[in-house]
Amino acid sequence: MILENKKRACLVLNGEIKDMNIIEKKIKSKDYSVIIGVDGGANHLYKMGMYPNFIIGDLDSIDENVKIEFEKNGASFKVYEKKKNETDTELAIWLAEELGATEIDLYGALGRRIDHELANIFLLNYMLS
Repeated sequence: MILENKKRACLVLNGEIKDMNIIEKKIKSKDYSVIIGVDGGANHLYKMGMYPNFIIGDLDSIDENVKIEFEKNGASFKVYEKKKNETDTELAIWLAEELGATEIDLYGALGRRIDHELANIFLLNYMLS
C-alpha cells in the first residue's frame, strides 16, 4: 500500500485519551489515507469503532479480543520482537513515511508511562526534520 493523493497518516498510540468522542470526531474529520494502531493504541481504535489499516509493534499491550477482531477485518500486522532498539511509535512513523505520508498526526502520545511520553516528545523533533 502506497499512499496516493492524500498523504496524511493517523497514528493512535497507547497513551491517555480522556475523551474518545472528541478524538473519534477529529480522526473522522481529517480523511486520513492510512490509520495505524500502535500496539495498545489499537485498543483505543476499537473503543471508537474504528478499524486500522495496520497494527504495529511488539503487541504486548493490545487486548487479545481486539487483535482477533482486527485480524478478521483485514488489518495488516507488523510484529516486532519485544527487545529492539526502536519504540513502537518510531516503527509506526517509519511505516507511515515508507507509505509516502508527508503529514503524520499522533493521538494518545502522552500519559500513562513517562518513558514512552518522553520518547514520543523526542520523536516530534525527528518528524520535523
